[in-house]
Amino acid sequence: MAPEQRREPAEPARAAGMWAAMGAVVLLAAVLIVFLLSNTAQVEVAFLSFVGELPLAIALLIAMVAGSVITLILAATHLTRLRHRARGRR
Repeated sequence: MAPEQRREPAEPARAAGMWAAMGAVVLLAAVLIVFLLSNTAQVEVAFLSFVGELPLAIALLIAMVAGSVITLILAATHLTRLRHRARGRR
C-alpha cells in the first residue's frame, strides 16, 4: 500500500490575500457597471480625420485602455533596458 498523502491547507495569509483580491475585483466591477449605466449620453468624438458618436462611458473606457496599453509598453521597454544593462555589468 502507498502511504497516505496529506495535503496541507493553504497558508492563512495567502488565502486571506486571495479573498481580498476577489473582493476588490467584485467592487471594481460594481463601480464599472454603475459608471457605464450613468454615462450613456451620446458624445461626438474626433480623432485625426475620424469623427463619430458613441456613449460617453465607452469613449472614456477606450481612452483608459489606450492609456494603459501605452503605459505597459513603455514600462516593458524600460524594464528590458534595465535588465540589459544589469546583464552587461556582470
